[in-house]
Amino acid sequence: MSDQPPIFDPASRGWVHHGSDAFIEAIGPAWKQPGGPPGAIGIVARAMHDNNHGFMHGGALMAFIDHAFGLAVADVENNGQVTVQLDVQFAAAIPIGSFVVARPEVIRRTKTLVFMRGEFLIGDVVVATASGIWRVYPRRG
Repeated sequence: MSDQPPIFDPASRGWVHHGSDAFIEAIGPAWKQPGGPPGAIGIVARAMHDNNHGFMHGGALMAFIDHAFGLAVADVENNGQVTVQLDVQFAAAIPIGSFVVARPEVIRRTKTLVFMRGEFLIGDVVVATASGIWRVYPRRG
């Protein structure tokens, strides 16, 4: 018997692979739920995310949060964007094998800034909350 926890399979639950850029593919893959809440995206905590204690490394979770918020900004802005500020509050450990779902929300937009907040959940359990600011700018080319 293996001491590895079971790995959640998003595809078996109707989630589809959401390939977008090289970075999320390096830490992902990321998953979207067709017909799900706007901006919802998920990631499986895999062995490569392990903090050597059987849980997802906080830095890996922060990279996913940054990506999820960026996708939510892209949903409302047809411009380029960069992260200005990202604040994360860790609420619970994320066991390897778990599926973490982002629920981002745009709370305010100005001409050049987008303010975000969101929850990150395993099922109904909040494992992190975050807020951040994104700067938007016209795309080149």
